[in-house]
Amino acid sequence: MNQRQQREMAQAFDATPELLPFIPELLADLWALGSWLDVIVELLRPLCLPVETTRVLDLGCGKGAVALTLAREFGFQALGVDFFEPFIQEAGERAEEMGVASRCRFICADMRDALREASDFDVVIFASVGGVLGRFDECVAKLRQSVRPGGYVVNR
Repeated sequence: MNQRQQREMAQAFDATPELLPFIPELLADLWALGSWLDVIVELLRPLCLPVETTRVLDLGCGKGAVALTLAREFGFQALGVDFFEPFIQEAGERAEEMGVASRCRFICADMRDALREASDFDVVIFASVGGVLGRFDECVAKLRQSVRPGGYVVNR
């Protein structure tokens, strides 16, 4: 991780770059980091999206709480992207523990890079990271590029 990425990561945690090595331990008891897990589930439930074929992109997925829950509860395929390697590792381990590893994949990457390559997702979730993608209108425009026609963007 370069210095810019370290600063951005630290800023996301409201910390300094020197504290980054301690973040996994400091947040060990928290699973759903910054996301409104229950709200997202309840927003998607009435949509009756098709089981097994619905593809979800969870940007800034943290420890994977949203992606894992959607895979377990609805049977969706989920791709979680986060900058913080310890969280990505934990998400992969939880996917195995929860029996949804075949439906969830987690990658450690800059979400801006991942977003440029992502396409045709049924749902894109950007619920826990602030202004990384610019102003609200810019953010929504970038997220819409990764959603199939008729798909959904969840942004808080």
